[in-house]
Amino acid sequence: MFEEKISIIVPIYNAEKYLTKCIESVLAQTYKNIELILVDDGSNDLSSKIIEEYAIKDKRIKTIHIDNSGVSVARNVGIKLATGKYIGFIDADDYIDKKMYESLYRNLMNSKTDISICNLFFEDEKCNQKFNFQYTSKIFSREEFAKSMFYVRSIQGYTCNKLYKTTCIKKYNIEFDNRAVVLEDDLFNVEIIEKNKNLSVSYTNDKYYHYVSHNDSVSNVQFNRKKLTYFYVRINEIEKLEKCGFDVNYLKVEYCAIFIRMNKLMKIYNINKTLDFKCFNNKFIEYKKKINTNNLTTKMKLKYIIVKYCPFIYDIKIYIEKMKVKKNGK
Repeated sequence: MFEEKISIIVPIYNAEKYLTKCIESVLAQTYKNIELILVDDGSNDLSSKIIEEYAIKDKRIKTIHIDNSGVSVARNVGIKLATGKYIGFIDADDYIDKKMYESLYRNLMNSKTDISICNLFFEDEKCNQKFNFQYTSKIFSREEFAKSMFYVRSIQGYTCNKLYKTTCIKKYNIEFDNRAVVLEDDLFNVEIIEKNKNLSVSYTNDKYYHYVSHNDSVSNVQFNRKKLTYFYVRINEIEKLEKCGFDVNYLKVEYCAIFIRMNKLMKIYNINKTLDFKCFNNKFIEYKKKINTNNLTTKMKLKYIIVKYCPFIYDIKIYIEKMKVKKNGK
């Protein structure tokens, strides 16, 4: 049952507060034939010491220490070291149920698919569930997988709740893009969709991965220059998916809406625009003109109308948000 090895890659940067819980949850897996690859991305806390202590205790653990280069580079180092027939990714500040990889492996075998996905718990630091996502267990074709990620939004673009056949990644030398600070997981999955023409995916609604939201994470900072890489990622995804012949109008509407909001926030906070911003602005103008609304949901059509004819609504939304923050004394 467990003869085929699973490589589990954990990029680590200053995660001493969460790391023990993460590692323990992996070592407790009912699926025993694993190699746990712990990539220390230049941590300056006790993370490095913690992973070396675990490596002494369990021979299934591989550790490597690199200069701080970002999560994408750390994951790519892990991919190169992986010797398993399957690859999974976990973030160092999250943890998993003990049956996660056994379940993902069984689903992969039973469905004869290339990627196996499970549902997630979305939690805060006190283990309180933030919101509940439910979807129907099913098998996706390559096109359905892309549509579910970006149009229906039924399956998220995370890598952490997925088990990949290693050949889907290494056969085409697919890597995480180190220029992407946000949505790097999304772009990685789009690369897989683009290169693997006969891709099939199985999904189970059973929850095994605990995705923990921390107050200091990039995704929780109201404005952060790093968030501008969102536009770089989306442009790349739109180009790759269009090349595959997939409908990307949803992504274009979303891009335009976020561009308007980000542009207004940069003015409010007096943030200097980067050289890349001109390219992002040009794409905004291009997408706004060329969006086809025929297959959009009613909600997305409304968003497009706001983008094209009523962008001042974003000023109102930002003002309301600022008032709420001020009222709460933050």
